[in-house]
Amino acid sequence: AGLSDHPSFQTSYLHTGLTGGLVYSYRIKSQNEYGPANDWSDATSEQTGQAPEQPAVATLTILDVYIKISWVPPTNNHLTITSYKIIIADSTNTFIENKQVCDGASVDAMNLNFCSVPMSALWTAPFNLVYGTSIKAQVIAINQRGESIASTVNTNGPIVLTVPDKMYVP
Repeated sequence: AGLSDHPSFQTSYLHTGLTGGLVYSYRIKSQNEYGPANDWSDATSEQTGQAPEQPAVATLTILDVYIKISWVPPTNNHLTITSYKIIIADSTNTFIENKQVCDGASVDAMNLNFCSVPMSALWTAPFNLVYGTSIKAQVIAINQRGESIASTVNTNGPIVLTVPDKMYVP
């Protein structure tokens, strides 16, 4: 007899109605037309959880020659947040991540919930922002289950500042 002749043959199981934050353990036992195996498999365990909730809008402030992007950690949905992705709008209003200027896995990002971006980094590639442009950023929280929805874009915040123009002497 083939495997399709055995209606109880199963290779997967979907457990519904789980409670977040709990650890569930599973074991399996094989069976064929002669009966079940003598022993169960070793147990495998999995903690329930989901990707983090959407972070609140980031706060952007000017600190000397830096833009400080700070955020409040969102609900982690029962799994530790392992890093953040900070995305900044470029000159075409496309949000991009640049870990060289703001690494969401750094000590400051993980422990203090902020990163400091040099203002001069915004003038050049990949951002190419010009004087007077509003600086926009979003934060994404990441855990073992995936990425949160990006925070809403900040609507108030600092503008790009640059070095002064050449002085005109009459």
